Amino acid sequence: MSFNQILVNVQGLVTEEIAPRLDNDLIITSKMDTSQKNYAKAQSYGTQGAVYLVEKPIRFNVYDTLAFDPVNTGSFQQQYMSVAVTTQSRTNYQVPNITDATFTKASVHTGNIVAQTKQLAEKVEYNSAFAATYGGYRFFGDPLVPDGQLQNVAAINRMGAVFRSFGGMGMATCFIPNLSAAEIRSQSYQLFTLDQNNEFTEEGTIGKLSALPNVLFMETPITLSHIAGTAADDDINLTTGYTIVSATPTAPNVPGIGTPNGTTEIVLSGMTPGTTVVTGDLVQLIGGSALGQLTFLNYTNYDIFSLNPVQGRVITGGTADGAGALTITVSPAWIYDASATPDVNRNLSRAIVPGTDTLRIARSHRAGFMFYKEYMKYVSPPLPPLAPFPSQTVTTDRGISVRAYYGAVFGGATSQFVGDLYYGYGSAEEGVCRLLFPLNG
Repeated sequence: MSFNQILVNVQGLVTEEIAPRLDNDLIITSKMDTSQKNYAKAQSYGTQGAVYLVEKPIRFNVYDTLAFDPVNTGSFQQQYMSVAVTTQSRTNYQVPNITDATFTKASVHTGNIVAQTKQLAEKVEYNSAFAATYGGYRFFGDPLVPDGQLQNVAAINRMGAVFRSFGGMGMATCFIPNLSAAEIRSQSYQLFTLDQNNEFTEEGTIGKLSALPNVLFMETPITLSHIAGTAADDDINLTTGYTIVSATPTAPNVPGIGTPNGTTEIVLSGMTPGTTVVTGDLVQLIGGSALGQLTFLNYTNYDIFSLNPVQGRVITGGTADGAGALTITVSPAWIYDASATPDVNRNLSRAIVPGTDTLRIARSHRAGFMFYKEYMKYVSPPLPPLAPFPSQTVTTDRGISVRAYYGAVFGGATSQFVGDLYYGYGSAEEGVCRLLFPLNG
């Protein structure tokens, strides 16, 4: 068998096997929106740094009028988000020289291709988990372990209700860290049901609850932990609050092409001098009891209250000064507008009252996450094939472009299996939610 014939045979196996195996291994990414794959493929071959615009979930402002509105006054503009192809994941395995490369299909199944796709998938899955964890500002504390009672279905149901009331469509997926999922399986597995209509259940599927038919629970080994600043509340119920001196939107949540959510500058008092708030901390507004409900408005229709408390993710933290004061910046912009005119930027049910409303900071945690498919984006443009052998392929179900090839140094003893992915990922902040689990469980 000639050198080229060996390469063609081995190359064909690599390209043939890697795509379906990636489809099976990409559990988190499979729940993201990869529908822009056709758009990406139409842009010729991808290069690192290429930027693709993908649609964010559509928002309409419904307001009471019978007047024809030919210029769309007061209506919401279509929003886009930029997803840059900035990440490269590669596996590179050195294998025996070319004379030993006459692998059978069976040995490829159980050898290099299995290891290669697992490692590629883990790299992609980690980045997807990072986007879901740190790409939003909504959170829910210990949803499945309130007071250590895994059987507390009421807490789980409330989590789903709060998440869905903020706006969103279709099925949401809730990923539980595998340590917590193991406890759920052993103590509360009877509460969850699997889809009996599916002959094949995906790896990691926990199931659904009867009261939450639009939320699928899954477990994942790919989880991140967040170490909060020292000002964080050790009580998951957020009983310790800091007085808000002022809360000023510094950049509005203006819709448009690639425009991120705005921010709010918050001045706090009543803190212990020297305590800290760090980037990535999660905060929640607690309204004074006599002032009325303080929640986010519904994301898809800003004329309707949601169940979701006003929350944010710290962008710029700091250390409390000797007087116990600290200024931080959080996302998104918190905006109240009392006028009857439709306002694309408003998202609060009432105005924040300094000196009465308080801010509470969530504790350190292991992060689970929940999201709607259309709020999590993945772009994977095709890479140029390496002639003369086939190397470029696109996974059937997930739409992931991957380049896989086998190469050797002619006349030498070095040969390698290589898998390449260039991709970008991102989240629309409103449609993802972090779930806080104790670090020790």
